[in-house]
Amino acid sequence: MPRLLTLLIVALLSGCVNTTYRNMDANSDSKNGDTPFSQAVVYRIADTLYEQSPDCVIVGPTHKPAASNIEAAVARHVSERFSRVIGPMIRDRKAREWAFDLRNSDDRRAFSRKLKCSYWLEISALHKGRDYFVVWSQQRLSLALSLSSIHEEHTLWIAQHTASRSGGGLALSPISAAVNAAEAGFHQSSHDVATSLIDDVLRRMIVTLPDFR
Repeated sequence: MPRLLTLLIVALLSGCVNTTYRNMDANSDSKNGDTPFSQAVVYRIADTLYEQSPDCVIVGPTHKPAASNIEAAVARHVSERFSRVIGPMIRDRKAREWAFDLRNSDDRRAFSRKLKCSYWLEISALHKGRDYFVVWSQQRLSLALSLSSIHEEHTLWIAQHTASRSGGGLALSPISAAVNAAEAGFHQSSHDVATSLIDDVLRRMIVTLPDFR
């Protein structure tokens, strides 16, 4: 019981965090400088990104069937930065129509030429997590995005972030225990919470990406 109480207190305190933005040093640990009560967006922008000024981006597949909603959300958010975005529906339809395997680098380059779209946005480090303690629950999402030139294979921008949302709280009385248990149960099973969490992560990451529209 004391261990559970400690976990709940730490989890509740971790909800009072500030989102910070830190430039990623290629020679340092990306977690360096993080604290238990911070939500850092770590990113790096190559000088050549500004020189190339991408006008069209293809959102790459995650190869995880349950992540199709994340691919669509990524396409929606990056459309605020680029004039043209090839999202998952068009990407998959054209790949099937032209018989391209987008896991193959040669096929990816040929696909890019046919679409006249030279930049690739890779979704990686995708991890979803849940914690549930009857009166408290939490959903977490970790994500990394990287933008590269398909034909030169240079990484132009990379960002990574982990965010969480929680529901419920400490059971200080029988009434609060019942209320928090109901809230925790709803939070744990809510599709809206998961969708909002995806938007939280992407919105914070995309802030670091320049606008090329």
